[in-house]
Amino acid sequence: MDRPAIGLALHPDEEYLERVTPLYESEAELLELAPETTWALDERGALVANGFHDRFLALGRRLRLPFVAHGVGLSPGTADAPERRARWLAQVAASHRDFEFRWYTEHLGLTVLDGLEMTLPLGLPMTPAAAAITRACLAEMRAVVPTVGLENTAIYFTLGEPLREPDFITSILGASDHLLLDLHNLHTMAENLGFDPAAYLARLDLRRVLEIHLSGGADSDPAWLPSRRILRLDSHDDAVPEPVWQLFATVLPRCPGLRAVIVERMEGSVGPGDLHLLRDELRRARRMVQQLHRPGAVVSAPAPHIHPDPAAIAEQRAQERRLAHALRSPDPLTALADEPDRATLDPDGLRLAALFIARLRFERLQHGDLEAAAHFDRDPADFTRLFRRYHAEVPPTAAFPQDEAAHYRRWRG
Repeated sequence: MDRPAIGLALHPDEEYLERVTPLYESEAELLELAPETTWALDERGALVANGFHDRFLALGRRLRLPFVAHGVGLSPGTADAPERRARWLAQVAASHRDFEFRWYTEHLGLTVLDGLEMTLPLGLPMTPAAAAITRACLAEMRAVVPTVGLENTAIYFTLGEPLREPDFITSILGASDHLLLDLHNLHTMAENLGFDPAAYLARLDLRRVLEIHLSGGADSDPAWLPSRRILRLDSHDDAVPEPVWQLFATVLPRCPGLRAVIVERMEGSVGPGDLHLLRDELRRARRMVQQLHRPGAVVSAPAPHIHPDPAAIAEQRAQERRLAHALRSPDPLTALADEPDRATLDPDGLRLAALFIARLRFERLQHGDLEAAAHFDRDPADFTRLFRRYHAEVPPTAAFPQDEAAHYRRWRG
């Protein structure tokens, strides 16, 4: 195919797959999946393929569509998690043997802090040490899937000025590494943090863009924050908004190496009437690619050599510990009173991130423990009260639902 492929993501949800399969069959030219959604823990605690592994593989083979991998949980910027990363990448390699991923991208940032599973991608300190740590992880990813990249992530608070992020990304990517440009992520951050997305894009090397994501989102509930402020959410649960389509039109002629565009919609957000909307979005993306994309040779300069001293790496570890503590504290901002980047922290964004970390853990437990799910259905207020105690008392060290359920059952005694 001469032009970039138009694709859809796969999600491990029966209702979603049943509703969206007609679009895979008629519109998709590429399938994207998060490798970790095809894994489970066996009785020994080892990572193994789950039922969706075979389901996704059969769908791709039936439709003769290629796969790309887009992970969420590797946490490429974490300073000190070598054993976890090795285990994760070994399972990506096992998935790659079956799915033959065209490329593998991860979210730029942190999902693991001080050994704790935060799940929500969090922003990195934009330092040479963080760049070097993330670049080393990209090299490990390349050993598994030769073509790799990072996605600009929708983060609700930044450790540094947000318009420094394009230069930070450039300092990370090696000569052969790529960028997944998520335009709704950019739109979300620009709305919440008050900057011009065009200024961000002007500083970003768009020649490195391998893939573009298009999605929608929603507004937060004002009751979630003491300030009653409403923030944009990167929730992937609504139509692609017009400002994102406008950004797409702006960047298409400037991404000569673009190979795919993925329209994203999360499971649980596709109702019976949404299929026509999704189909229209896929076709609109295809028309815009045909009209506006300008393929060309991609010449990438190698990233500058960065050799952070041990003290800089140690400071990032300490910063990760402080952030992990803050995000589990009753008042995250107070817990970061002595943080060097505190002046750039958005208090509401920090509090919202802490809420989402708890919410994602809540969902992980509901998926892993049928008794907990039944308790919530029977008495939501009582289970919520119990979960808040559990979240406060038990550090979040589980990455998978079965493991979370085991921690919860031990806590209950």
